[in-house]
Amino acid sequence: MKICWDGTPSKRPNFDANLVDDMRADIIQESTNVMALVDELRKMRMVTGETYSIIEETKTNQDKMREIFRMVLRQGDMVKAAFYDALKKHEPHILNSHGTTI
Repeated sequence: MKICWDGTPSKRPNFDANLVDDMRADIIQESTNVMALVDELRKMRMVTGETYSIIEETKTNQDKMREIFRMVLRQGDMVKAAFYDALKKHEPHILNSHGTTI
């Protein structure tokens, strides 16, 4: 069993990561609360101050999400699983609109 960033066992990181990958285009197009997602990842130390600043300075939500995918989510399944959890909290409509149960 893998260990999550907070030391607790994760039973679903690969599943959550795959959903993030599969829904990439929809997440980019539909996200409206992008900085809340970044804040969640920053709290977990998955986003550096420099990366946060770059994302924050990016003009549109779609471009901010592209930066998240480019700079943050390439770090692997655990980060994608944490991002999925942030989506559940801040952008549940995206997951619900695609039949994902929360």
